[in-house]
Amino acid sequence: MHLALGRAEYYTGTMRNAIKISHLTKKFGKKLAVDNLSLDVKEGEIFGFLGPNGAGKTTTIRMILSHISPTEGTIRVYGKDSVQHYTEVHHSTGYVAGDSAMYDNLSGKNYIRYMMNLRGERKSPEVDRLAEVLQADLSPKLKTLSRGNKQKIGIIAAMAHKPKLLIFDEPTSGLDPLMQEEFYTLLAEHKKRGGTTFMSSHNLAEVEKVCDRVGFIRQGKLVEVSKVRELRQAATKEFRITFKTAPDLRYFTGSSSVHDVRIDGKEVVCSVRGHLNELIRILSKHDVVNIESRELELEEVFMKLYGGKA
Repeated sequence: MHLALGRAEYYTGTMRNAIKISHLTKKFGKKLAVDNLSLDVKEGEIFGFLGPNGAGKTTTIRMILSHISPTEGTIRVYGKDSVQHYTEVHHSTGYVAGDSAMYDNLSGKNYIRYMMNLRGERKSPEVDRLAEVLQADLSPKLKTLSRGNKQKIGIIAAMAHKPKLLIFDEPTSGLDPLMQEEFYTLLAEHKKRGGTTFMSSHNLAEVEKVCDRVGFIRQGKLVEVSKVRELRQAATKEFRITFKTAPDLRYFTGSSSVHDVRIDGKEVVCSVRGHLNELIRILSKHDVVNIESRELELEEVFMKLYGGKA
């Protein structure tokens, strides 16, 4: 799903960089967490920041927000240095952490009010609208809520002041499928107003649904940036096929779409990129007992495409 960028209250009418990261490096002692990372995120796009655990995603996000300082390099948010203009950057940003630590003795309503007061904001009618969309009860104390319901409160607190930039670290973690769809609708509305979203995720379906471009980070290095449609074209499925009799490996050679073929007796495991025509042609020459398929995880897709580059 890709919604066209529309006119809105904070749309500037020109495409520029919402985030510009230049030669960003972060060391914790001798550990190199982020290594000379440069990246531009365009105004009005939803950008997926992807990679395995420990790759440097959260560290990069924390530096964008100046929660920690870079060892080297610079970050500019809507043209302003994220360190020198910390207060202005935070006023224009909404953030949900992947491991949000909340004040558990506060109710959801008081927590949101507290977070808005920190930004110098007054009560916003957007709070009630967001709570209705996400079916969030703001009355109970946070310590009584499930992880998913806490996540709703965090999302409302981040979006209540209608920031130009949203930064989310695994935003749908804990949300049920229905609420995930509602969240995607909120992101689409934000995009239509001209807002920008920078989000980390492990969910390939989520990335395909909402993101315009994605960047993959591994071992602190930015491996690749690509448009989602390019990623979708390269997406791979894995098939486990059981035959009546052991097949001949020669049937699987020479195909441009079927690869990584492993035969174990009557069972074959293979990967297919793109259309399934070639696989169907091969299977039509055999007696097939069973077929199982699965979508490769996002990390597996990128490892197949870009694993040698990092």
